[in-house]
Amino acid sequence: MKEKGCVYFFKHVGLSPIKIGFSTHESPLGRFNQFKTYAPFGAELIGFIPTIEAKELETSLHNKLSADRLEGEWFDIKVSKAMDIIEKYTSIEDVKRRNDFEIAYCKELEKNITTPPEETPEDFYKKNKFENRKDAVMALLDNYPYIGVTKLSKILGVSRPTIYRLK
Repeated sequence: MKEKGCVYFFKHVGLSPIKIGFSTHESPLGRFNQFKTYAPFGAELIGFIPTIEAKELETSLHNKLSADRLEGEWFDIKVSKAMDIIEKYTSIEDVKRRNDFEIAYCKELEKNITTPPEETPEDFYKKNKFENRKDAVMALLDNYPYIGVTKLSKILGVSRPTIYRLK
């Protein structure tokens, strides 16, 4: 009897190649956390396909995309093409489960939305005396949850990869 697994689509933030692999778990979360270890600029989970034939589907997709293969499980395809593939192989039940999850996630976000502080992130950083940059990053993220990595790197005068390491 075949067990549930999934075919996942990952990429490095800011880079275009997409990794298409499989996991013997229904969710790719464990595999994604391993992948993030090797992603110095961050990693993106584009999506995944739950299936009882994960290895077979992965092999089939690798064969269909052989002209776009860079090396191993890496393919030079656009995110939109990956999303089309995911949609094609996703059942209606899985779409409903994902929608339910997205709705619950949106509701959780709405609970946490607060009025932005009057003070700018730059002023907040200048006003507070932080022991180290990690403390500064954490305080800025706590007080300005929607601040981007680029803005953080400018405020602290460090590179974006440094911000990723400090988070």
